Amino acid sequence: MDLPGGLWLRVSGSVLDEVVGGGQRAPLSSDDTRSARFHRLLRRINSFNGCAGKQCQGIIDPKQPLGLRSCLSLGGRGPGAAGSKRGCQAAGEVVMGAWGKTLVPLLLVVAAVASQSTLLQVEPENPLGGDDAELGRWPWQGSLRIWGSHLCGATLLNRRWVLTAAHCFQKDSDPFDWTVQFGELTSKPSLWNLQAYSNRYQIEDIFLSPKYTQSYPHDIALLKLSSPVNYNNHIQPICLLNSTFKFENRNDCWVTGWGTIGEDESLPTPYTLQEVQVAIFNNSMCNHMFQKTDFRINIWGDMVCAGNPAGGKDACFARLTCAAPQGDSGGPLVCDQDTVWYQVGVVSWGIGCGRPNRPGVYTNISHHYNWIRSTMIRNGMLRPDPAPLLLFLTLFWVPSLLRPAWAHL
Repeated sequence: MDLPGGLWLRVSGSVLDEVVGGGQRAPLSSDDTRSARFHRLLRRINSFNGCAGKQCQGIIDPKQPLGLRSCLSLGGRGPGAAGSKRGCQAAGEVVMGAWGKTLVPLLLVVAAVASQSTLLQVEPENPLGGDDAELGRWPWQGSLRIWGSHLCGATLLNRRWVLTAAHCFQKDSDPFDWTVQFGELTSKPSLWNLQAYSNRYQIEDIFLSPKYTQSYPHDIALLKLSSPVNYNNHIQPICLLNSTFKFENRNDCWVTGWGTIGEDESLPTPYTLQEVQVAIFNNSMCNHMFQKTDFRINIWGDMVCAGNPAGGKDACFARLTCAAPQGDSGGPLVCDQDTVWYQVGVVSWGIGCGRPNRPGVYTNISHHYNWIRSTMIRNGMLRPDPAPLLLFLTLFWVPSLLRPAWAHL
């Protein structure tokens, strides 16, 4: 099928007949017919607990040996309702090393090349000034913890890699002291919450940008987890792009975090994740705003500004320097593009909280795209999966062990 849109999935003819119902496939001769047909199909697919995948046009390039990753948000407009499907549970999971993992979600297999097969192209339908988020609304959001206490935000890139700010590690860069919590709304889950414990991951290694000098620019870090993350409706990865030009001057992007909600006001119990919608400014406008007499600084190319010119909506920065994390630091600035969510920036620094003409400043991820990608490749996307090797050895050795003794004579 040739439906408009960039999303696609592979289904067999029999499954397609079953999902659509009645075993009849009407010809898709017009855009209106295709659109109506698609929406009926999508509802049926959702009823089967299936999901659709979308090729990630950023960190995952189908022409490169990294494979594909699903970064799709199913259901509704905007960030999506709590518990909505946001991906194919790692369909087309990023594969590195000698062995990889292939997950086959219900009713579909995401494919890199589909020139001759049946394809369905799918077109889907607190920071300061923020609101409480719903569970599953931002499934890539992580809580970076030192000795169990929340310090910074973080973003899940795939099962083994997390993105955050470099300045979070200025006082302690020992991986043993750090963990990342996923799938929780509160930054302080109960000690008796076994589910939260199961979604807490030890950090194996910390990679700071080689250009980072404990100052404003290049404030970005990659974290390699000691074990792979288990995806579910509340835990899914974000997509990255090697260019964020298309997001300049957008006023519908979002920042999330557990930072202070005012310059002198901490996040109250139960420490619920906050979300706020912000506008992204081009660097010329941002430079102009930061040339006021109270605090002057040049906005570098690896920085992006977001907030509200009138103030009131922002990630919160209680100091003038990025050296003191305030809870939001390291968290994501994300934008929706054709219902696929991309991380544009990492919360880095700012002046106070929500001050007029003082937007928050974020590390521009696209300027560090090559470093992110090369670091992940060089240090392995996933640990080798021993299952294929064990299976091979079993198939090779068992027949010889079962062979009668006289056969060796």
